Amino acid sequence: MKNAVRLFKGVMNGEPPKMAELKARRKDGSIVFVEVNPKVMEKDGEISGILTIIRDITERKKIEAELHSYRDHLEELVKERTHKLEEANIALKVMLKKAQEVRTEIENNISLNVKEVVLPYLEKLRKSKLSETQKTYLDSIEDSLNDISASHMHGISAKYLKLTPSEIQVANLIKQGKSTKEIADFLDMSTRTIDGHRYNIRIKFGLTNKKENLRTYLLSLT
Repeated sequence: MKNAVRLFKGVMNGEPPKMAELKARRKDGSIVFVEVNPKVMEKDGEISGILTIIRDITERKKIEAELHSYRDHLEELVKERTHKLEEANIALKVMLKKAQEVRTEIENNISLNVKEVVLPYLEKLRKSKLSETQKTYLDSIEDSLNDISASHMHGISAKYLKLTPSEIQVANLIKQGKSTKEIADFLDMSTRTIDGHRYNIRIKFGLTNKKENLRTYLLSLT
């Protein structure tokens, strides 16, 4: 135990005694770890010897080594999981970007087809001899198609989701500037029913107790 001898010599030469952990070898050749705690023995003011308490800490060192290895393993797992999460996050961002590109392309195609294919036929139809009722139907179709092809159609759809199908019909006719009586005649409903729909639409859009014109508000959504 060269380290132990060096420790004892240091204490004998006046170095303050301190506890040390040393590696030693048994007679059978196996390695053990010991804790050495030297204490100076004095007589008449002079060092007469050293009292040393030696404790076998092999099992403790083994447990510490296992804990250290386990901690390193956990750190590696955390790094590995973190790396995988970062990769998954990057892949998700790429997928979302691609989905947005596809969505934009679909919207552009819809808008292009509506404007270049459908609306020209509606314009030709408008120039033919139509009754007032047919013109109203045509206006409703054209307004709906314009809403669909609008670049912010998702916001419009979200706002209109709170309305019932009948309320959507009434809202579209209000946007066209139709009066309550005209809407009632067109939808074959009573004016009282149309007034009820108007009231419900104002409630759902938060316009109750406000002087804002309903048609103006609906036009602002498009």
